[in-house]
Amino acid sequence: ELAPVFAALGDPTRLELVSRLSDGRSHSISDLSDGLPVTRQAVRKHLHVLHAARIVTGERVGREHQFSIRPSSS
Repeated sequence: ELAPVFAALGDPTRLELVSRLSDGRSHSISDLSDGLPVTRQAVRKHLHVLHAARIVTGERVGREHQFSIRPSSS
């Protein structure tokens, strides 16, 4: 059950994305990709891995997707 979480957080880019999302706010892919050495498309793929590991949640707001840290279910 925890293996996907550890695998997702083992990537430096995904760990940076989680760090950026740790402020408790929702962020667009464009906001999250600002200053990273990867494309927005790559950020999108990393966010999908984090979503599959149930670390982040995403919702469509207008024309963009907003991502945030998934609240703990404990």
